[in-house]
Amino acid sequence: MSGAWEYMRLVWEYSTNYATHPEGPPQWQRGYRIERPDEAAEEVPDTANWLELVNRLGAEGWELVTQANWDSAIVAESHGWPNAGVPVLVWWIFKRPR
Repeated sequence: MSGAWEYMRLVWEYSTNYATHPEGPPQWQRGYRIERPDEAAEEVPDTANWLELVNRLGAEGWELVTQANWDSAIVAESHGWPNAGVPVLVWWIFKRPR
């Protein structure tokens, strides 16, 4: 018996290549990834407008259920704080009727 809902995940990730290339300065990149059920992930550039992206998902019938800061990192300075934790992996979970 299948459930009444199907779920998808919108992911924002801020990552670096430092672990694979420690000899040079780290290269940082940001972007979104839409992970729909039974489909390949859709990569979306960080330049996308978050509200337009969420409205697009809403037009497809997806309803936001929750958001989680899945992972964070300590940085030397952020917004005037000497040491601060910043999110580097954020998930938004959506659902819609099957």
